[in-house]
Amino acid sequence: ATGTYVTTPGSNVVTVTTVSSAGVSVGDTIFLSTPGAPVDGIPAAQLGGYVTVTGVSGNTFTFETVAQAGGGGSFNVGGQSARPAYATV
Repeated sequence: ATGTYVTTPGSNVVTVTTVSSAGVSVGDTIFLSTPGAPVDGIPAAQLGGYVTVTGVSGNTFTFETVAQAGGGGSFNVGGQSARPAYATV
């Protein structure tokens, strides 16, 4: 992933922009590296680890966090990576 997070004020839905096609489907569980700091009031720990994809469009995907975003906006966090979908066993 390019590390770009997009948030909406008061929402817990986070959009991640990837370098190319996201390559994931709604319902997939993927692994995101944890950013080094909170993003728009959302704790870093909620932005990394295993997340479930809730939406996909082109080179973006969305997932939900517990915390809601503050002011909203686009936040570039360098060095982020996303691992492919994991199978549910």
